[in-house]
Amino acid sequence: MQIEEKKHQILQAATEVFGTYGYKKTSMQDIADALDISRPALYQYYKNKEAVFLALVEHTLNLGEQAAIQGFSHSEDSFECLLHGIKNMEQVLFGPIFLKPNGKELLTLSKKLAPDLMTSFEMQLFNKIVCVLDKAVVEQRINLKTLNVEVSDVAKIILQSVDGIKNASESLEELDQQLNLFLTVFWKGLQKQGN
Repeated sequence: MQIEEKKHQILQAATEVFGTYGYKKTSMQDIADALDISRPALYQYYKNKEAVFLALVEHTLNLGEQAAIQGFSHSEDSFECLLHGIKNMEQVLFGPIFLKPNGKELLTLSKKLAPDLMTSFEMQLFNKIVCVLDKAVVEQRINLKTLNVEVSDVAKIILQSVDGIKNASESLEELDQQLNLFLTVFWKGLQKQGN
């Protein structure tokens, strides 16, 4: 079996184990047991639990970025791009979290153990949102002049609101519904400014 394929299997198992037991209560033995391998075999790939967790965060953020990119190029319509970019990303990043008892703890921990990865990801997402908003302004689909705000300010509000919605949601379905509602109302408000 190839090294990368084995690492992928380890990360899949780690998602299950961390989500079920939480980071603190999870041991390398728990991850090894989930894979039906020995603990020494697991140590050939990762030196400790934190290394597994950091690799999991990086892998998940990469998947989230790919999903967001696909969503942001979903359509020619700026609103559809924004909606699908954010929702695709949220589905990939947080879908597994809502299915596990300790999932939300993992999100908080990601910010503590992998701040550089999280900041880089958030910056990339911020830049994608700015591009979508810039396009919408140029195409006169939204008007920010009457609000006297910059595109970057609007992008920050969107990201902060999405983060709040994510933290308040109890299920993936609720997250999806709330994101739909927020982005639709927010976008319509920006359109009204042009009239």
